[in-house]
Amino acid sequence: MTAELLRAEDLRLEREGVGRLDHMDFTVTAGDSIGVVGLSGGGKTALAEVLCGEREPDQGRVWYEGRPAGRELLSRLGFRIRGDSALVRNLSVAENLLILGRPVGERRLFCRERPLVGLCREFLRDFGLEAWTDAPPAEIPPAVQHRLLLVSALMRKKRLIALDHVADVYTAQEQALLADCIQSVCERGAAALYLSGQIDRVLWRLDRVTVVRDGRRVKELRRGGFSEAALGTYIYGYHSSRPLERGGGEGGQVAFTLDGIPIRANRVTPILDGGGGTGGFVRRLRTFPKAAVLPARALSDRWISSMSVMDNLLLPVSRRLGGPLGHVGGSIRRVLRMECMEQTGLRPHQMEEPFARLTRMERFRLLLYRERLNAPVLWVLDHITAGADFQDREAMRRLAGTLPGVVLYISGDYGELEAFETRILSLEGERLREERA
Repeated sequence: MTAELLRAEDLRLEREGVGRLDHMDFTVTAGDSIGVVGLSGGGKTALAEVLCGEREPDQGRVWYEGRPAGRELLSRLGFRIRGDSALVRNLSVAENLLILGRPVGERRLFCRERPLVGLCREFLRDFGLEAWTDAPPAEIPPAVQHRLLLVSALMRKKRLIALDHVADVYTAQEQALLADCIQSVCERGAAALYLSGQIDRVLWRLDRVTVVRDGRRVKELRRGGFSEAALGTYIYGYHSSRPLERGGGEGGQVAFTLDGIPIRANRVTPILDGGGGTGGFVRRLRTFPKAAVLPARALSDRWISSMSVMDNLLLPVSRRLGGPLGHVGGSIRRVLRMECMEQTGLRPHQMEEPFARLTRMERFRLLLYRERLNAPVLWVLDHITAGADFQDREAMRRLAGTLPGVVLYISGDYGELEAFETRILSLEGERLREERA
């Protein structure tokens, strides 16, 4: 049985302007990879800061291998990597590693002892950093900088490495590589703590995921025991009186029940609208947190037709940053552009052309991509194929089947819904009922 590394009991942290913990218990096992997810201010970073010795809790205690551990000991054991972690920008990757990875108490700036240099080369190779050995940090992407900091922590024999929202701007390939690196960290005996406010692909590779909200642990889930929709339910909770109710499906297969009917995760649920009265039903679904409701008019109404595709995508990002489009960083533009073209199939010249020039199918792919940026856990496609020809309808149905989470596909065409080869529900007023098995 794997030994317990850290155990936090009854942690409480309540200070103005910072994250807080509300009587939280938490356990870290050696070689364990743990995801901590939740909304902003839920306590993720505050927990990592306490476990890494950066902050002293107002109440509670942390134990290391069964012995009480103070802040000084925890700071020697843990290391937190932030999204903006700084490196010496005028030194190469190898030189940074020789500085960051030097033993505790070493006074020389560069420790060039042969064992350390050999270990440095080994880690550069194992973590995919060889190509960046002589490059300065100013010329390498954030994902490589974070891996460099992760390697330096291993060289200093840190037992707990916390990755604090580092993958928020990663591409899908960078997320997959980070998951491999976390696995390598755990194989070397250290524990990895992955903090995120998003449901990304790294979480599926971790040993367990803990959901926190308002400084408390809401749920702990083991690998393979949860779906994206169920995880989103624990993260966001329910804010309405009773629009949706959680189901008790085994293995996370049932995401929730709606009007007494179990709705399954990672599957399209076709819904027949026989009377054209979906308005009240869709309004109920809008109360579900992280719901993407997409009617047919969203293909045009949610865009500025005279503005380029790229500027349309950057507009909400710019608003969050509080400035005009010109204030959006170049790295964000490049990542967004590359990822959008990869997922939508748009060509480079189309990214700079007005949105009005896109075809219906291109608009649909672009709409799904933009909604994915908000990580919805419930998709409601409300008559999305209205006015489309047969070829576009078929392509849109296939694309709907690839969406993650719960997908409710509403249409007035029974023949269109039959193509999903699953049970069809129907609407009576604002409520669902079984149509056929």
